[in-house]
Amino acid sequence: KTIAERKVARLEWKRKEDRMDNMNMQEASRVILGLRAAGWSEKDINDFILYIETGDEQYKPKEKPTK
Repeated sequence: KTIAERKVARLEWKRKEDRMDNMNMQEASRVILGLRAAGWSEKDINDFILYIETGDEQYKPKEKPTK
């Protein structure tokens, strides 16, 4: 491939990568509503979203003991 073709391929890959990294508001809303319907508390939902965005282990969901 020529240098120009490689640059175009890299730009196309970057655009695809950018689209995969961004969740739109409708998708985010559906995730939140789904977690609520599954019985998650608001704090658990917020912590989960913080974990996804930051990767900070303090927000990572913990397995809950079964009854």
